Amino acid sequence: MFAANEIPAGVVLNVPNEGRLHVLETDPLVYAFNPPASGPHFETPAETGFYCEALSPGNWLHSLEHGNVVVLFDESASNGVCLESTLRWLLLVAPPSPAFGNVKLVVTPYSGLPHPVAVVAWNRQLFLQDADADAILNFYDTYVDQGPEAAP
Repeated sequence: MFAANEIPAGVVLNVPNEGRLHVLETDPLVYAFNPPASGPHFETPAETGFYCEALSPGNWLHSLEHGNVVVLFDESASNGVCLESTLRWLLLVAPPSPAFGNVKLVVTPYSGLPHPVAVVAWNRQLFLQDADADAILNFYDTYVDQGPEAAP
């Protein structure tokens, strides 16, 4: 893999599987990759939507397990309102899951990204310098419903 300062933007990375163990919300979460693209997570998945407060990876990883795509954005490395408005718009235009008929997209702040935006699916990461709607929707179309557990 890459050192944090060498992670390329605009390239889909295959991330080694860290398992899919369900743990208690009081258990510490430790991952080999930042952001994680698999690994121990909580029983409750994150619902589709835009979150102003950062969700725990323990929740959104469970959503990845169900085949959702998660968009993470680093508020400190972005230009705020413009980034947020594009990411909220994506929730309106993302197509429904072919398997379940619902949009499976979670958007949440996340600190410590090597680039301002990361798009994550089960065992996949895409880092972006901005909220590139075309790149995010292409990633979504490719990886929605690709988690190890078939669930809406």
